[in-house]
Amino acid sequence: MNEKEKRDLGLLYDANNDLELFREREKAKKLCYKYNNIETSKIQEKENLLKILLGKVEEKILIEPNFYCDYGYNIEVRKKLLYES
Repeated sequence: MNEKEKRDLGLLYDANNDLELFREREKAKKLCYKYNNIETSKIQEKENLLKILLGKVEEKILIEPNFYCDYGYNIEVRKKLLYES
């Protein structure tokens, strides 16, 4: 079992001992850097970048910089309805 499979099962894993996880973190770091440095007035560009970085985005989204995450693809942002608990 590789480190990513261990992570997905909720087991202890070594993220620095798996090339795939290392590359995924590097990709997320680059996207976070780019996001954090986009001019504040470029809202659509920021939203588009978050849709690339994050796993699921149902609505328009804006996260105030500075935003950091390890992988991004495991983050979901959805609209919470008033009657949901």
